[in-house]
Amino acid sequence: MSKNTYIDIEDKLDLPDSGSMTASMTIGNGQTGGHSVFLGSSLLGQGNEVTVGEVSNLHGQMLIVTCTVVDTNPNTNWTSFKVTISCDQQELKTFGPYSKKVDKDKDIVSYTLIIDLI
Repeated sequence: MSKNTYIDIEDKLDLPDSGSMTASMTIGNGQTGGHSVFLGSSLLGQGNEVTVGEVSNLHGQMLIVTCTVVDTNPNTNWTSFKVTISCDQQELKTFGPYSKKVDKDKDIVSYTLIIDLI
């Protein structure tokens, strides 16, 4: 039976004055999985790159990125994921990579990254 580990991370992001913000997610170590991006309780998307919105509407909000990684790479039990936030295609900040080693193949790590937008 697979074991599921939960990792919760909190951080903040100082926003620029204007622009269109996107979030790009990457799962590392040759593993597989998926992610979801929320603004507060509203689902924004589940792809590798998600449009968050215009910066002028984001101050004081909470961006939540969830990522579930399944250890499918037989060569390593390390899992990782990172999130890159960009504004008008200019990178603002990369969160991570966050890493966790699991005990055995098929184990799962569920990462939750909460970013306060200030």
